[in-house]
Amino acid sequence: MNIWENYINSWKNIFNYKGKVGCKEYWWDIFCISLINLIIFLLRTSLFNLGGTVVTIVNIVFWIINLLVFLQYLSLSVRRLHSANLASHYQWFMLIPVIIFFIHCLPDNEINKDTPCYTMLDNGERISLQLNKKGYVTGIVPNAFKYMLHNLFNFKGKVNRGNYLWAWISWKLVSVIYEFLSAVVVTCIFLGMLQSHGQLGQMAMEAYMMPSLVMPVIIHLFREIVIICLFINIPVWVPKLALKIRRLREQEISPWWGLLILIRTVGQLVLMIVTLMPSKNSDSEFPSYEKEKTV
Repeated sequence: MNIWENYINSWKNIFNYKGKVGCKEYWWDIFCISLINLIIFLLRTSLFNLGGTVVTIVNIVFWIINLLVFLQYLSLSVRRLHSANLASHYQWFMLIPVIIFFIHCLPDNEINKDTPCYTMLDNGERISLQLNKKGYVTGIVPNAFKYMLHNLFNFKGKVNRGNYLWAWISWKLVSVIYEFLSAVVVTCIFLGMLQSHGQLGQMAMEAYMMPSLVMPVIIHLFREIVIICLFINIPVWVPKLALKIRRLREQEISPWWGLLILIRTVGQLVLMIVTLMPSKNSDSEFPSYEKEKTV
């Protein structure tokens, strides 16, 4: 595969939202787009000190280039969804970058109305998802959410890559809403606790408020808020951990690797890469657990 020709071809299809693009071609194009964005950023930074009309013209040119690059990405992303046999409206998931990344990692699927390829498990029963008139799979997220609900605290068994990806995506949507509501609740609790310290509220109104008197109260409240946040996050993190452990079992990797989720950034990145790897065909290490149907 010629990377440069492939990238030029992506520009030729900048307004093509009906075709398909393979996984390898898509990720090479994304790499080239990221490289172009880096070059644009460096050029824009180097020209920042220019004054007057020149800066205005440069900003307009870079704004147009950024718009074209975004349209290029949008076309690639939609066609990548089609390659995974998903409808274009899944592109709205780009508002949550981590989710669209997971969707783009799905393998290519060539299916028709007689052979739907996405099969999920709902309470132990197979659910073959339907195809719409255009041949795209529908009903994935609702079924993935049902699957996740039935396995919230299931640390046994296995989960194939397809079920894992969609269950993770459905739970991520729930987590975003849950975390937003939790932030509102925690903020209200913090303000209420702050107001309950009348002396602190009175000192805050004084111009000569002494930080040495206020900070101990703030630190005390912050410690209590952290404890509250930990308890609030348990319903979100435990199902995620259970899902990742089942995925590790499918890959014949020790479930203890799931504890990497506790290590921010690096540990979670490593765990994400490991869980996205293809499943093992052998059942040598965990023979007592039955594999689910491949998505």
